Amino acid sequence: MVVQAGNEYRLGSLQEYCNAAKGYRVNLSYAPGSMRGAVVSVGEDHVVLDGSGNATISVAQGPGIRERDLRATPGSAGFDTDRLDFIIETL
Repeated sequence: MVVQAGNEYRLGSLQEYCNAAKGYRVNLSYAPGSMRGAVVSVGEDHVVLDGSGNATISVAQGPGIRERDLRATPGSAGFDTDRLDFIIETL
């Protein structure tokens, strides 16, 4: 579900589940060279993308289960990729 509010788009929610004792990192992968200047927000965490193709959204210091809103604001080139991949990596 994509809902626009001003220049921000609500993309749904991100469900996180990781039982690693040392915690986990939520990473975002996207097409290199795209999304430059776009802002991706997961809950209260916000990251301005630099076009590298990878970004760390958040780090949890222990195991966790949570669901957070997923939102995006386009950069000057708009949304110039059709894919955002979220990956949980254990610490």
